This record gives sequence, C-alpha cells and structure tokens, in this order.
Amino acid sequence: MPKKKLTPEQIEEQKRLEFDLDLATQCARLKALQEREQAMFNEFQLQRDKLNHFWIIAKKQLEDKKAELRNKEREIQVSVAARSPQRPPPRAEAAPLCHRCFVLCPCLGEPRRMSSSATAARSRC
Repeated sequence: MPKKKLTPEQIEEQKRLEFDLDLATQCARLKALQEREQAMFNEFQLQRDKLNHFWIIAKKQLEDKKAELRNKEREIQVSVAARSPQRPPPRAEAAPLCHRCFVLCPCLGEPRRMSSSATAARSRC
C-alpha cells in the first residue's frame, strides 16, 4: 500500500500534536517533581519544628534546674550560718599584734621592736 502524501496543513497539525504531547509529558514530570519537593519541604519543616520545640523545653528545664540549685545553695548557706557561732563583725582598724618583743607605739600607731630602752620608748609616747 502506498503511503498517502500529507498536505502541509496535516504535517503542521502532526507537528503541533507532537509538541503538545511533549509539553504535556514535561508538565507532568515537573508537577511530580514539585509535589516531591513540597513533601520534602513539609518533612523538613516538621523536623525543624520538633527540634525547636525540644530546644525550648530543654532550655526551660535548664533554667528550672539552675533555680533549684540556687535555692539549695541558699538553704545550705542559711543552715551553715545557723549552726556556726556568731562572730563579731571585724574591726575597721585592727591593732597590731602584741608580742613579747613588740610594743605598740600610741603616737605612731605602728609596732616598734622593743630595745633595752623599752621603758624610755613607753614613756616618750
């Protein structure tokens, strides 16, 4: 059977149909790709939200534990202070230590080494 000769309009119509078919397959492929990427995005967004939620909870727990630790330390300090004898507050000016070898010179306010003339030094001040 001999092939029919196609007219230019028929050839043009056939080319247009092939082009439309190519466009339809490319469109379907791109739509599937877009749906796959959207599903991956949703999955990553869920993972991000879970991680963010975990971070918030862990940070809150850390703050709670720090507050508990501060309270325990305060309780320990109070209990130690209650058990220890009350000490008088330290003096602003502590006098120099008295020792056999040293004598406090009242006029200078500093210790001096006692010499043989210790009595003279005492009488002088």
